Amino acid sequence: MRIFSVTQNLFLQRGTFENNHTDYSQYRVPVLRQDSFTGKNISKEYNTYGKKAIISLIKHGVTCLCCGKKMIDPADISKMEKSGFFNQNPKLILTGLKQYEDLMPSLEKRIYKLLCSLNEKYPNISLKKLLKIKKVDIETKLIDKQSKVFGNIYNYGKKYLSDEKFEQLGEIFQECYDEIYGRKLHTTFSRKKFIGFIYLFTRDLDKKQANKLISLAEKMPSSKDMYEAFIIKYSRKSDKEIVMRLLQRSVGTIEHIKPKAEDGSDNIYNYALECANDNWNRSSNPMFLQISQNPKMPANAQKQVNQIIELVNQKKCNVDGKYVHALKDALYRESGGIINLDISKLKE
Repeated sequence: MRIFSVTQNLFLQRGTFENNHTDYSQYRVPVLRQDSFTGKNISKEYNTYGKKAIISLIKHGVTCLCCGKKMIDPADISKMEKSGFFNQNPKLILTGLKQYEDLMPSLEKRIYKLLCSLNEKYPNISLKKLLKIKKVDIETKLIDKQSKVFGNIYNYGKKYLSDEKFEQLGEIFQECYDEIYGRKLHTTFSRKKFIGFIYLFTRDLDKKQANKLISLAEKMPSSKDMYEAFIIKYSRKSDKEIVMRLLQRSVGTIEHIKPKAEDGSDNIYNYALECANDNWNRSSNPMFLQISQNPKMPANAQKQVNQIIELVNQKKCNVDGKYVHALKDALYRESGGIINLDISKLKE
């Protein structure tokens, strides 16, 4: 198999086609359910209470520890499910989402506005079909962006890889090419699968070459942050899945200040309130890395603790002064002193 013909076709073929076989993003937001309770020497009931106490701060307007934005209460999602919200007329669904528009990240807000605009023209068409209408206009743009990623990998491989490894890379490209253009039935192109193939492919390469190829592969378009990829992926999803995707990154979640992966305890004194997007982005990385990517985080942490202190002083929430002290100590310790909260307004 000759890699050049495959790559050249991927770059140059721009005909009209119907692509129903493409999964462009592997962004996985946190699932809206309670975590497992595995705290050390802490009862399951106490952990459950702690999580509920922290999440309950959302209804009082407490903002995200990292980005400083207001969040969606997970209870709102449960109410939607029970009320049959997702089964309504698309117009009613979009009207119901209006209250959350300002809480959505920029990409989700853009998609929401697109759906509202299309709904004005096609009021009785499902959200899924509305995205399919837009899909026709943007699919070629997405292929162009994908092609640049393939092209960069191809050029690097041609320059630095052996003939044998270059041929193996070509086989990966052929697989992707067939999936993108719908030439493999019941198989979709998956960004996650593609990156996985590259990881496996680089196992016997030197570290420099492996890191370079992986970094190039990870630039493949994702529905997490790319408009076109979002539309293509979710034009195949149900209305409920589309709505959940619009909301999920803004939902309030429990952040373990010291990650569980680093032996952080599962109890209220290691919990902080953070939006799903920031929680997911941090994963189990050190907090100083999260701060380096979000320079306003120390100020936003102070903003959050000020809100909590006001609620505690007025006895309007389910956490107390001990939690405020624990939050200050935990953030100071985990951030290496970068976050040093002022809790002087707390009434002891």
